Amino acid sequence: MPIYKADEKKDGLQKYNVRVNYLEKSTGKAKQLTRVAYGLEQAKELEMKLNYELKENQTGNISFMELYEEYARSQKHEVRETTYERTFRNIDTYILPTFKEPSTKSL
Repeated sequence: MPIYKADEKKDGLQKYNVRVNYLEKSTGKAKQLTRVAYGLEQAKELEMKLNYELKENQTGNISFMELYEEYARSQKHEVRETTYERTFRNIDTYILPTFKEPSTKSL
């Protein structure tokens, strides 16, 4: 993500604006996070820290059903209607029952 050099200085250190772009997990909207750092090394460290924190927040546990629903929403506008219907009919018939009901088979 970009690090922009600003015109100001503080205690002999150059001011930098650190901007990190990300997608909000709950809404899927693009967001920007901007912070200020003084000195190029501090700006790079801040950028790495912000990226790490955002990655940790976004890679939380997601259930199979949440993943399925997100995939269904994304595919709705990406493929033809007949492909969408056939794909999700097969998923509903063959895959979802495995995740909805606990297995009674003993190993």
